[in-house]
This record gives sequence, C-alpha cells and structure tokens, in this order.
Amino acid sequence: MVRQPAVAVAARYARGNAIAAVVLAGFWHVANDVPGIVEHWSGYGPHDAAYVSVAAWFVYAGVGVVAAILMLRGQQSAVFELGSLTLLLLGTLIITAQSPAVIFGSGDWAWGSFGWYALLVLWRRPLRHLLAALAANGAAVLAGMVFAGSVGRLDLSRWAMSVYGTAVLQVVFAVGARLLERDATRAAESAAAHDEIATARRAAQQAHEDWQRRYRDTTLATSELLTGLAEGNLDPLDPATQRRAAIEAARLRRLIAEHDDVPDPLVHELRASADLASRGGIAVELNAVGAVPELPAQIRRLLTEAPLHILASARTAARVTVAGNPHEVCVSVYADADTEPDVTHLHGHEQISVDCHREGEHLWLQTTWRARSPSRSSTTTPSFSPESVPGSLAARASGSG
Repeated sequence: MVRQPAVAVAARYARGNAIAAVVLAGFWHVANDVPGIVEHWSGYGPHDAAYVSVAAWFVYAGVGVVAAILMLRGQQSAVFELGSLTLLLLGTLIITAQSPAVIFGSGDWAWGSFGWYALLVLWRRPLRHLLAALAANGAAVLAGMVFAGSVGRLDLSRWAMSVYGTAVLQVVFAVGARLLERDATRAAESAAAHDEIATARRAAQQAHEDWQRRYRDTTLATSELLTGLAEGNLDPLDPATQRRAAIEAARLRRLIAEHDDVPDPLVHELRASADLASRGGIAVELNAVGAVPELPAQIRRLLTEAPLHILASARTAARVTVAGNPHEVCVSVYADADTEPDVTHLHGHEQISVDCHREGEHLWLQTTWRARSPSRSSTTTPSFSPESVPGSLAARASGSG
C-alpha cells in the first residue's frame, strides 16, 4: 500500500528528468554545435570535411529524436542503442581525423555532443554503461588524433583535460537525476507511511469511540431492564420481558465478540448469539457456506441485528445459515418466533437488503450485503428460501422441541 504512491511519484520525477535531458541535448545541439560548424567552416580542411560535419550533425539529430521518443515512452532497444552509439562514435572519429585544425575547439562539436546523446540513448541503462560510452568516445577522439598526426605531449594533455571536461557534465546530470528519483521515492514512501499511520490511528480512535458508545447504550438498556425487574415494574415471567432480556444479552455478547481475533468475525458473532440462545433451551443450528470476506464491524452489525432478534424470540428451535463470496454475503434465519423484528433501519441502505416471510408459526428472514463494485463473481451466493432450507427445523419445532 505504501509502495504504490511512491512508485507514482518516482515515475513523475523520472519523466521530468527525461524531458529535461531531451531539452538540454536539443538546445546544446542547436545553440552550440551549429555555431561551431559555421564558425570553423573554412578550418575543416579539404575533401569536403565541412559537408561531412554537416551530415554528421543530421545523423546526431536523428539519433536524438528516436532516443527521445523511446525514453519518453519508457521503451528500450538494445539494437538501437548499439547501432546509434556506433554511428555517433564514427562521426566523432571521422570529424577529428579529417579536421585536425579544429580539434579542441568548437568546430570538433561531435566530441562534446556525444555525451548528451549517449545520455539519451542509455537513459534507462545502469550508469556504468554511460561511463563506458564516454570512455569509448575519448578513445575515438584519440584515434582520430593519431590519424591526423597530432599526438604530441601537449596534445595528450589537452586531450585528457577535454575528456574530463566533456564527460563530467553528463555524468553529473545522470547521477543527479538518479539521486533525485531516489530521494523523491523515499520522501513519497515516508509521507505515505505517515498518512497510513495517521489514518489507522483515526480509524482505531473512531472504532474505539463507537465501541464505547454502543457499550454505554447496551449498559444503559441493561440497567433499565434490571432496574425494572428489581423495582417490580417488569414481570420476569412475561414473554416480552424475557425476549427483551435475551436481546440485550445477545447484543452484549456480540459487542464482546467483535473484539475477538478470529478468522471469521461474522460467524463468530453469530455463534455467540446462538450459544446464548442455546443456553435458554433453544435448539440452534449454525451453518456456514462459502468464504465470507472481511467486513467492517458496522456492516456485520447490520447483518446480525435482525437475526439476533429472531434468535431471542424463538420458542424451541432456530437455524442460522451464513453464505458468502467476495461480492455478496447472506445471513438467513428460520425459527418458530412469534415477533417479527423491526427492520426499518435497513430499508434504503445502499449495500444491505432484507427479505422476511412468515409461514404459520415459523418466521424466515434473510439479510444480504452486496459489494459496491459493479463486477460480480461468476459464483453466486446461495439464497436460502424458507422452502429449501429448514425442513428438518420445522420437523424439530413441531416435534419434541
């Protein structure tokens, strides 16, 4: 989760650096190389060396255009890289060999421009590839000097200084671009991690406050119930009082079960309510079908509130079935319950739907959660109708109970 925004930030910085490299290479090729050719036109010597220099200029420009397109698209081509670098090195060698008078001057423009175009061609390669290309460029210039007959001690010193002067700019730019991307990635990762921690802290605080609020509400309802029983205002033999006590006890059990670290919280919370009903003499069956996805506590409460009421009001038997897939979860309850639960709080909910039917003394209710995503799994969640699910329950309820 933290890595995704960091990658996006690094990609933006990488594209910005690539655009800067293209602009810099193009500006250098026009603002530096063209004046150098014009100024030293007469110094290129015989054999149409000036026209060779012009032709090499266009070759460099073509290589730069193709390299810029590839690097901005994020593509690589080993064939293009090898072929283009070979052409650029040949241009440097030929211009140096044919025009000894312009060596170490702006007329020998290919020597200085090679590094910028090698930077474009090898943009997505390791830095050592660029260093090797710059070393090859220096070797090509030295070979051209040998062919031109200019290899004195002074010439070698000037050559060494020029190699350093022409290569250091591209190396510094390449290193700086990589460091900028790395620092941007680290900064984005740090910011994303900080935001994630802050979000988790706010979510935990909100969940804690919600839990405390529901704990206070449950405690208040339980206190009112116990006070009514203690003062004689409520009859413990009254079915309504018994049902109210069962509901509040089930809510308290569910509240406690929400904090248990279990693989399937929804089934665990329903089992807590089913166990409480079983202690009251109700025969409860709990079945789980499919894989229930991880749901927020609020969604789980909406799914279990109405089934909790039915379990609390069942007379002898109840069956609870949970079925789910990644896109849909159903909680179905069938019981010999007298009172239908209030489900008005579920009407109009975006993700929760409810279906309730009565068949004589038996009540069937199903609450369903559906994901917001329009895509749906090809495997549909089983819907447990009152006709298909609880035949054995009906027999048990009408039997020995």
